Amino acid sequence: MVLDKIRERINLEYPNVTVGFFSPPFKKVFSEEDNMDIISRINAFKPDIVFVGMTAPKQEKWSFNHKEKLNSNLIITIGNVFDWYAGTQKAIPPFFFKIRMAWLVRIILRPEVFKRNIGNQMLFFWHLTLMVFRLKKQPSFTIQEDKQNN
Repeated sequence: MVLDKIRERINLEYPNVTVGFFSPPFKKVFSEEDNMDIISRINAFKPDIVFVGMTAPKQEKWSFNHKEKLNSNLIITIGNVFDWYAGTQKAIPPFFFKIRMAWLVRIILRPEVFKRNIGNQMLFFWHLTLMVFRLKKQPSFTIQEDKQNN
């Protein structure tokens, strides 16, 4: 359904662009056979650009681990952008990206995303709470100069 809507929109907006899609069945971890199937389908299409949407960080890890096997000029991990472009999910207003709070809006709009990543978010909120109440110092980053190479 999402891929059909993307195809329709691309055909309207970019009639000279050829697109291909493959949506493997959801699995927490792909087997080596699954990976080879995905790679061979992508390479058979001979794309200039590959957009990968598998949920984060799975899509980033998959793309990094298989980039050398993909015959593509560019690999882009996009996550929820497929749903936004297809119109099946409400897009986040640009203002929230500007103030770096899009993640919060996404949690409100899609609580299942929060549940899926609860461990990471709870750790983040715990550290944030400690910093707000000044029970933990805010991390500071410094770049140390290498005296030998200067």
